[in-house]
Amino acid sequence: MKVKLLVSLYSRGALSFDKALQLADVSHERFQEILADREIERHYTEEELVEDFKYGKISFYPTKLLIRCIFYPTNLPLDV
Repeated sequence: MKVKLLVSLYSRGALSFDKALQLADVSHERFQEILADREIERHYTEEELVEDFKYGKISFYPTKLLIRCIFYPTNLPLDV
């Protein structure tokens, strides 16, 4: 019941992913699975991506081009 409420609040933007995860008291992977099962997209900002790279949650550091590919795929120049 608690996780269901937190997922609902997250999906509406009332809680960040990290806060909902902390309150849900489940693993990062499990919370992502719960969101995927309910077809809720992860609200992931460019700033969060950079923070994840900085703190080793992702094993390589992104280039500006990679960030553009992830967040703005339709705005890429054709020669890239």
